[in-house]
Amino acid sequence: MKRPHLLVRATQKESLDLSRLREDVRSHLQECWESDLQLANRQGLIRSGHSIFESKDPENFIGILIAADAGTKIKTSTSFNFIKFKTTLSSTNKASLGALIGKGPRAVVGLRSGQATRRLIGQLQRWDSLG
Repeated sequence: MKRPHLLVRATQKESLDLSRLREDVRSHLQECWESDLQLANRQGLIRSGHSIFESKDPENFIGILIAADAGTKIKTSTSFNFIKFKTTLSSTNKASLGALIGKGPRAVVGLRSGQATRRLIGQLQRWDSLG
């Protein structure tokens, strides 16, 4: 994105719509992280709702995801010292976050340590960096 002339040369086109390209990449990354979230859930690496706040083993959590429409109480109380990765999913509301993990509406999801959740965090960081 910083050097669009390289993309133009690589695609052998006269011009390139960077905003369209950014949206396409962002859309693809969203599909990837949603898939990784579902995989992490199947592997038992996801805890949702208040169960993450009541957890007896906070050191096993490596991240937390917050739905865009989570209440201010949830957003305030997610400032845990033990969370290494925290992000608000700007395009995901509570209902769709819950649907991704096969449950009802969820305002917050905790990520336990595992290969799928580390890959999920990487996807989310790339997705988030596109703005």
